[in-house]
Amino acid sequence: MSPSGPDALRALTARCEGRVNEIARRITADGVDPVPGLRELPSHAKDVEITAAVRHGLRLFLRLARGEQGPGSDSLHYFRERAAQHAEEGVPLAAVLQGHLGCHRALWAALRECALPGEEAALLDLADQLLAGQAAVLGAVAEAYLAERAALAAERQEELRGLTRALLAGTLAPERREELGVAHGGLVLAVHVGPVGSPVAARRRLRRLHTAAEREFGAPVLVHFDDSGGALGHVVRPHQADRKADLPADLAGRLGQALDGPVHLAWADASDPEEIAPAARTAAEVLRLVRALGRPAGHYHLEDVLLEYHLSRPGDSGLALAATLDPVGGRPELMETLRAYLDEGQDRRATADRLGLHANTVDNRVARIRALTGADASTPHGFARLLAALVARDLREDAPTSA
Repeated sequence: MSPSGPDALRALTARCEGRVNEIARRITADGVDPVPGLRELPSHAKDVEITAAVRHGLRLFLRLARGEQGPGSDSLHYFRERAAQHAEEGVPLAAVLQGHLGCHRALWAALRECALPGEEAALLDLADQLLAGQAAVLGAVAEAYLAERAALAAERQEELRGLTRALLAGTLAPERREELGVAHGGLVLAVHVGPVGSPVAARRRLRRLHTAAEREFGAPVLVHFDDSGGALGHVVRPHQADRKADLPADLAGRLGQALDGPVHLAWADASDPEEIAPAARTAAEVLRLVRALGRPAGHYHLEDVLLEYHLSRPGDSGLALAATLDPVGGRPELMETLRAYLDEGQDRRATADRLGLHANTVDNRVARIRALTGADASTPHGFARLLAALVARDLREDAPTSA
């Protein structure tokens, strides 16, 4: 007569315990080998590592079923380790979970084979425990897998960030260029995305910029902002072997829509990797110039600010040129009139309409400017000097101060 109740359960689990190695090999064959993503693993991984995990899980289940070990997080540690290992190996999560489900099905088949007539109640009890344990195991496996993938992604992101920083600084080792896809150079953008707020807001905005830039270019890009998550940064779209990257039309406008704010960007092309760092510096300087000059949001190239770029180069002449306007620098009405007069091409009436003044008032202010600066805006030479002085002054006021 077969035992019943707890005795039947102990008898059934003891019978299975004596066949652990055989059952573990069968479970591996029936539960793991059919799963794509697992069957491609090296034979050593399946024959040793996975079979060992199955054997561990089988013994753990039998002990829990007999009440010899209480359930707890420590009992799932082995499964967590294997899940993290599979994540590192690149095994898909679906394959890992399917493998566990397959093992549970194979275990249930083995339990049915081990059961004798009269042990049906014990078998049903084991089925309940198997289903309850399945939920705990799958939850622990998924959690450990995703945590490892997140850690690997963060590590890779930080590595790419460091490589991109080195690329823009011109210190990237030549053998790492292929890894970034810049063996053929790239299109380099300097980008200003406006106020960024808190570090959390800065990171979110950076992710949105990255996503929007890849959508606009239709290809992966490299993005790097300074360590503080500030408003200034660079985007690099690598060139392909057969063609250069094109700047999408109205890129700044569409990035601005994605970021909910105005975007200024400047671009420079680098036909080979050695030119990327100089291109990044040129684009950053062009970006600084257009913002200092009060240009509207949009995308700019060196040709758009060539005069201003030349005037902004270090040297005593630029400082002296800017000093031309020092005598009127404290007179806002004269500076405003001069800026409008130059913008309107020396048209006194257009200047008057723009400023809401009488044309005679414009004449008087222009004469006052001539008397204070010694430059006559009505002559070609005076016009050029005052225009250049105004640009140089704007750039001097925007130039960063040394610590």
